[in-house]
Amino acid sequence: MLTLYRLLQYLFLPWGILYLGARVLFRGRYRRGLGERLGQVPMPVLAACRGVRPLWIHAVSVGEVMAVLPLIEALRRRFPDLPLVLSTVTETGRQVAAERVGDRIGLFYLPFDLVPFVKKTLRDLHPRMVILVESEIWPNLLSLLQRDCIPVCLVNGRLSERSFRRYRLLPRFFRQLLSPLAAVGAQTMADQDRFLSLGAQKERIRVTGNLKFDQPEPGKG
Repeated sequence: MLTLYRLLQYLFLPWGILYLGARVLFRGRYRRGLGERLGQVPMPVLAACRGVRPLWIHAVSVGEVMAVLPLIEALRRRFPDLPLVLSTVTETGRQVAAERVGDRIGLFYLPFDLVPFVKKTLRDLHPRMVILVESEIWPNLLSLLQRDCIPVCLVNGRLSERSFRRYRLLPRFFRQLLSPLAAVGAQTMADQDRFLSLGAQKERIRVTGNLKFDQPEPGKG
């Protein structure tokens, strides 16, 4: 199924390039950070890592960025010497991240989920671990991380009933992607059950609540 996914990507690549070009030219979308989306990790991000393998957190947009802020602060307190980098997909997510934590961790846009772009990002960044927020399931990214033996965790895991019904149509495909996850923190019991049904390992999943609301009291972090 992963091979089929990649084959379909390349079959539709010419139309994707035309679509992307139109979005960039006429609407300006993706113009900012286009090089990063094509796999070019910004030099300031690499410089911030100081030659140390970073922990890479990915939060697609504003909601996910806001949800993961307490985790970022907790990681910075507990591992002050560990470089952290944060990727987003949307410009608004990037703006919020820059306002909240941009002076403390490296920021960049997630590469498009095509093998050459993801490979280049992984080669340059060489993360020690990747943390995905909520429901960011990118097949090529996950498969290449697994290939390189880089552990992947999913935090604040959320999977709507609608998405679950769609994903369930390809059970082997999603089992291949979810089974190797090192840990899954689901928001609710319903989310946990859906992830389990799709292939997450029972011993690696817990209901951890919603990071946006379940924050430690001051002084108890």
